[in-house]
Amino acid sequence: MKYITLHENESAYAAVSGSLETPHVALIEDTNRVDYKPIPQELLPTITQMPVLKQMIQFWINYECLQTMGEADNGTFYYCWRLDETPTPSKEASDWTSENPTADGGGYVWYYVKGDQGYNDIEVTYLGYIPMAA
Repeated sequence: MKYITLHENESAYAAVSGSLETPHVALIEDTNRVDYKPIPQELLPTITQMPVLKQMIQFWINYECLQTMGEADNGTFYYCWRLDETPTPSKEASDWTSENPTADGGGYVWYYVKGDQGYNDIEVTYLGYIPMAA
């Protein structure tokens, strides 16, 4: 356990303990009393493999957009294909899928990573445009 002096009150100390995932601070004002308060942390999934788009759409209907699917520890990738670049899809939109998204022609692809329990989401990110083969 590590002790540090609090600047607001030189007679009090903070004791920091726990792990990186669940750190705790104890404010020690009296040697007989210790109140533990968790330090809020933003835990995010770790992307271990970025998704990679195919270079172009070869067929008109149900063509898979990704050459390589994304992978993350403590989270799941979701993808959205759309014909139009704007607006950016919200996470609440119905056209997100955890499977390789399929396209009906050239279009735009976004992803986000939904965090597992105890982890926050990685926000919606534009991945790129896939042109239709000539």
